[in-house]
Amino acid sequence: MKKIKIWNIKKYTIKFLSLFIVLLFFSNIIIAKDDSQSNKNIDETQFIEDFTWSVLKYDHVIESRNFGPTYTPRPMPGLLVMLSNMMDKQVCKIALSIYDENRMELLKNLRQFCINNVRYSLFDFYTGMFKYRFFPYLSSCKSTAEEMLLVGDRLIKDYYQGFCYSQACLNTAILRLCGVPAEEVFNIIIPFHAFTVVKIDGRWYGFDSAKGQHNKEKKYIYDELNPKDKYFSTLENDRYFINFETYEEEIVPSMQKNYSNMQNSLLIDKITGIQTLMSNSILGSTDCNLYDFINNSIPYPGFENISVPYTVHDACGQNNDEKANHLANLIKTFVEDQSGGNNPNQYDRCLYSMGVFPGKYPQAYTNAAKYGAKTGTYAKLLDSKNPNSDIRRVALWVNLKIKTREISKQNHVFNTELIYSIKKGSTIDKALVSYGTLRNMKKHQDFWQPDDLFVIVTDNNQGYLAVNHTSLGWIYLNFGRGLSIQRNVENINFVFNEEAKLNNWNN
Repeated sequence: MKKIKIWNIKKYTIKFLSLFIVLLFFSNIIIAKDDSQSNKNIDETQFIEDFTWSVLKYDHVIESRNFGPTYTPRPMPGLLVMLSNMMDKQVCKIALSIYDENRMELLKNLRQFCINNVRYSLFDFYTGMFKYRFFPYLSSCKSTAEEMLLVGDRLIKDYYQGFCYSQACLNTAILRLCGVPAEEVFNIIIPFHAFTVVKIDGRWYGFDSAKGQHNKEKKYIYDELNPKDKYFSTLENDRYFINFETYEEEIVPSMQKNYSNMQNSLLIDKITGIQTLMSNSILGSTDCNLYDFINNSIPYPGFENISVPYTVHDACGQNNDEKANHLANLIKTFVEDQSGGNNPNQYDRCLYSMGVFPGKYPQAYTNAAKYGAKTGTYAKLLDSKNPNSDIRRVALWVNLKIKTREISKQNHVFNTELIYSIKKGSTIDKALVSYGTLRNMKKHQDFWQPDDLFVIVTDNNQGYLAVNHTSLGWIYLNFGRGLSIQRNVENINFVFNEEAKLNNWNN
């Protein structure tokens, strides 16, 4: 009897395990199908909105004239700008030209480069403070190196011109390209200022090109700093994001918690060293205890915990131009390989910060165009009660105001605010400006809608704006040679607006 009972128990156990394995197998198939289905149904609108803020690069929420708030990038604009700079061929060339294996000599070479080539004039500072107070959208957009160079364009010599945060991103990117590990160089953010901190021979130094331009000694390198506000809030580079300050949702919606993705023992070592450099500044405005921070902080969501693996040592070529091209292409390929997932990370966003075109979602560039401050202001001046007049005015205005000129050697498009400022741009840039301008004008009782407007890109990379005319149907604004308004465009590659990208255009 006991043997029979034991056999029955074994028999039922085997049946139960077999049934469990079968159920587990089918449940996994169902889950896999559900995941596959969910991947197909990803809401592209959220991606477009998210990448829009990366294009704009504002560091706090700003109300646009007609379309509500323009939000901040995730996690911070400086990190995206710094990554964008690492893909820039000209920045790679700078790194190659100043490299020295002795890190202090490298820092001195960077200082000399900044003295000769980087500008942050007092006039810019005071006008910037005026703009910040009365027109905050004009001074809170962070600039990539390419944008800084376009703003600093001069007849005889070109300068990288930008505020402190943009300069810090440029300097940190150069040092990373020169082989300084991500653990030993960061953008550091303190109240109303940003600069670079770098570790040399076991000691931390500050490198501040914005401040260095405005003291008699031309002092860029600091072994001790005594900031007016005795705290720092953020450290960032391509690998790490450490934030001690939390912000109100209406100021920076994406920064509601303390963040760190650095190993605890490493974090303690870095922070204590940087605090020594900063005259024992506290962590965040609330004097965050480092060990409480370690217990309560979390990695930033959607942040890929991997650093750019290429430096000047990986650059191949016969001269610095060839080496710079090779290095920039290596990094761009790496960035593209890290991007494209269902949860956008810093590498996805930096492509839009850089203006890589067309990208997976060119809709982000048209969406950003409608939020522009200057775009909204000019649209108000040009607006008429007649839609036909709207079209003619915008076509004439953009072609007179902005020269048609290829301004990027890297096939990029730019924030329409920059195009309005420098008064030149490619035909695609001008099409984006026109899109944003018309979107801020009234067609009848309401604004021109996305269905009325599409940016056209032809096979030879020329940009047009397709506009749904009240009586004539679709007409096209031309920003190259010929009539400024025409009835057809040939050899269309693709079209897009803020909502959709279409590979076929049947007008």
